[in-house]
Amino acid sequence: MSRGSPALKTFTDRQTGAAVRAAKWRAGKTDIPGVELVPLKENDRCRDCGQYVMLHGRLPGGRLACPGDWIVLGEKTATVVRPGDFEAKYEEDDGGIL
Repeated sequence: MSRGSPALKTFTDRQTGAAVRAAKWRAGKTDIPGVELVPLKENDRCRDCGQYVMLHGRLPGGRLACPGDWIVLGEKTATVVRPGDFEAKYEEDDGGIL
């Protein structure tokens, strides 16, 4: 994982105390290692959020990240977490940006 990406921040799991790296997905504005823009037609819409699919990110394994979703990076995996769920589970570390 790229340690120089300004989008990635360090967060702590409120239950376990484990540190994770995460970033909020914003198409074309968020550089997250391994996440690519979805190359689909402009007028295709997402079934989950209703926004245009071209604004979504595709994680390794095919999972889509909707605009505003958080992408949590593990050692070998990336997970999509919806915004409300992310704020309930994680808190930002004071040291912050990786």
